[in-house]
Amino acid sequence: MATVWFRVLSIPMVPRSETVRNQPVNYSNTAGTRLFGGTMVTRTDLTIIPRDYIGDINANGLLDIGDAYRLQRLVNGSDPKRSWDTAINDLNGSGNLDSGDLIRLLRAIVGIDPQPGQPAPLLDKAKARGKEEAADKSAADRPRFRLAVAEAPLGIPGETVTVQVIAENLSQDISGVSFALDYPVEALRLPGFSSHKVGPLAAASTFALWNVSPSVTNYSAQDGTISVGMTAEELWQNSAPGGVVAEFDFEIQPAWASNDNWHLRLRDAQIPTDQGYSVADPAGDDFFLSVQPPATYADWLAEHFNAAERADPLVSGASADADLDGINNFGEFYFATDPRSGDSRPKIAPILVDVGGEPFFAVSYRRRLQVPGTGIGYELSRDLAVWDGDHDCEEVLSVTPVAEPEVAEVIVRFVVPLAEVPRFVRLVPYLE
Repeated sequence: MATVWFRVLSIPMVPRSETVRNQPVNYSNTAGTRLFGGTMVTRTDLTIIPRDYIGDINANGLLDIGDAYRLQRLVNGSDPKRSWDTAINDLNGSGNLDSGDLIRLLRAIVGIDPQPGQPAPLLDKAKARGKEEAADKSAADRPRFRLAVAEAPLGIPGETVTVQVIAENLSQDISGVSFALDYPVEALRLPGFSSHKVGPLAAASTFALWNVSPSVTNYSAQDGTISVGMTAEELWQNSAPGGVVAEFDFEIQPAWASNDNWHLRLRDAQIPTDQGYSVADPAGDDFFLSVQPPATYADWLAEHFNAAERADPLVSGASADADLDGINNFGEFYFATDPRSGDSRPKIAPILVDVGGEPFFAVSYRRRLQVPGTGIGYELSRDLAVWDGDHDCEEVLSVTPVAEPEVAEVIVRFVVPLAEVPRFVRLVPYLE
């Protein structure tokens, strides 16, 4: 017994009924030996189901990324237009197939515009069969999308962290994707249109439409979901078995500090298959984003001193001065300077700050962005002979990341009248 399925790849929105006759000429087995006998197959009436929606080229009852691929090829002239193609795909009603139709289709895919309706009941059986076929694939074989970061963030407000969407287990080259990405808007925000882009896996001709929910391009009103549909008229060459399909540059918000791990979810992914006449639903991903652990003093020593030097406290000890510039090794670590160069010195400067209309003496200096297990003292002197570190008159005004990697600028003011501030200040970092 055998079952034969017929699939019509492109049909007008007009129902037709055709008679299908089976007339076998001969049969052979897998070894090539001819078989003799009859057949019980009789002629069958086949009804071609018409499309329900304009633009639904693959006739599955939804506007999806497979339709986008087929429509883009019609719009660009890569596929010939038949007599009915314009009427049943003219989404913007212009009387022609143009880029506006493709945009209208992508708007429905990413949720800017509603889908035209629910899948046609007559297609339920076919869709159920597709789900059964997908279930037959093991998790290891199924195409999937996963999330990753180019580099773990430090968790500083204003810092940029790049989240990548990576396709994996693709069994063939694809021509586009669509998906939605949920992110914690209280901790991560997209600054603007330039903060998302098509990844290097995509073909150069790829057209993408982004929907920053709930207001498409109003980034000030984002609610934590962005959807994208991207399609090209040709296959993305060398896209199998996978690669980066999209990148998002998020800006870390102050609320980041309230949690150790932030949850991002990639869902509703689709890729066109079978030249766009079918779509596959790759597995999505749940991703928890956390900060990278800060470099410790031991990490820093291993970076700047070899094993023999680290074993010699006169060279690599915290109080040793390997480059003889007057700054001991721990000071070089804290102030993010080079312990091997006497020209690399801490950036420390006296400044005046205005608080409530009154001038105050302050100190600006640069240190490592994260210095766990360390502290710093501010010692005052009037004559450079006697130093007083037992006081409580300083206030940290700001700690701001700077362009130099993993470095912050700190501004500390002394909350005493300007005339009463001692003439000299020194900074003394220490291990806690």
